[in-house]
Amino acid sequence: MRRLLHMALLLWCWESFAAPQGALSSGELFGVDDLGCSGGLPQRATFTSASSTYAFTGSCLLTATRSNSDATFPWTGAGAYDPSPGGATEKLTVPAPKISEPSRPYGTFQAVMHCGADPRPNADVRCDHIVAWADAPLDHTVPNAMRWTQPYPLAPVVTGLVQQNGRPFTSFMNQDTRNKLATQDTAALAAQRKGPEVLQTAPQQSVIGQVIFPSVLLPTKGQNFFSQTPVPIKLAPPNGWSVTGYLVDIESNGRPLCNIPVGAADAQSPLGYREWGAGNPPCFLAIPGTYRLRAQVISPRQSGWSDWVQFTVSQPRFTTPIRPRGIEGEQSPEPPPGTPGPSEQPSGKQSE
Repeated sequence: MRRLLHMALLLWCWESFAAPQGALSSGELFGVDDLGCSGGLPQRATFTSASSTYAFTGSCLLTATRSNSDATFPWTGAGAYDPSPGGATEKLTVPAPKISEPSRPYGTFQAVMHCGADPRPNADVRCDHIVAWADAPLDHTVPNAMRWTQPYPLAPVVTGLVQQNGRPFTSFMNQDTRNKLATQDTAALAAQRKGPEVLQTAPQQSVIGQVIFPSVLLPTKGQNFFSQTPVPIKLAPPNGWSVTGYLVDIESNGRPLCNIPVGAADAQSPLGYREWGAGNPPCFLAIPGTYRLRAQVISPRQSGWSDWVQFTVSQPRFTTPIRPRGIEGEQSPEPPPGTPGPSEQPSGKQSE
């Protein structure tokens, strides 16, 4: 019952909780009074005309898998917003227990999305094209023969909240904190505009953010694939960029289908990323229709979106095998002597 109440509270409006007053570098947004992770205040915020970056800390109340006892552990996070493509990113880490500590939930949680403005200083911003994923090894374990207790899953608390609210997990903060961030942002940009170097470089940064994007090598424009078969997605990084991760946006018949995070090792391999097309529906299964996709770099920094590449998926064509026939007018050759007729058994005996 305690855990059910916790989930209900998390999905409620988090901003109704009281937050401590004071500097940005102290305190938590709201206390941890049940299992899971709470939001944390930004410990550092940096604002430029090209991007906003943040560092966060928070707390998690977690249950040890053997002793079924609860303890509080810190989490750390990093977030960014790039106004040129409108991309918001975040990464949260709940560290794994030390070898001397009891087993408990831990993991890494990431999200990328498109936002019309930076969602951290702006409470009313809602984002779209959200892709959130988690690497939480103990989220899916079950009690074993030694009666280890099922750990409380972390992914619904972090990535689930991101998906349901259309905002980064690190954007849940009180209005006082948002006002301080907005003041810092305004002051930083005003100070930059006073310097001659910024007057020269800021327009260039804006243009670069719009035109730099990866190249889609596969599929090619107009290419056709058979349904329920792998469709290779091969990408090339922008010139001079060292890329570790991409985001692929796929549409089907003019409607958004899904966004897929793809590692650079797969996307830039000779055969490309081949996990899309023959996977689970609806996202990873290619059925007959018209598709298009585009890609952007999401790590270690974010680029703009590439141009759309349109391709088609069709049903495979099956043909009925044709039996060899003689030339028209020729008689079929007589069977060799001793060959059983249609009414004879292989032994030569007549069928009854």
